[in-house]
Amino acid sequence: GGKAAHALYNEEEHGTTLTEKALAWITKHASTKNNEPGTKNPFFVYFATPHIHHPFTPGVKFKGSSEAGVYGDFIQEFDWMVGEMMRTLDELKLRENTLVILTSDN
Repeated sequence: GGKAAHALYNEEEHGTTLTEKALAWITKHASTKNNEPGTKNPFFVYFATPHIHHPFTPGVKFKGSSEAGVYGDFIQEFDWMVGEMMRTLDELKLRENTLVILTSDN
């Protein structure tokens, strides 16, 4: 089944696709509560990514972006992903009232 699954899955697009879907979800679920100005609906997001585990398959725009080879490129992509999450929280004015926990088993 692994080969069939990989035929449907582009590892190089994973980081971008996952990030885009998470940002869309956050934007949708952080809408104004009961249309009252200044209030937001609380939500929980678990953003799990295979970055920075094997296989190191950074997105096309991140290949060659570091001086640390493919592993460094993959970390650069992960850094971009976290940055996009934080940028979105800022745009939605949620950063001051949001708990962000970044953890890794590495």
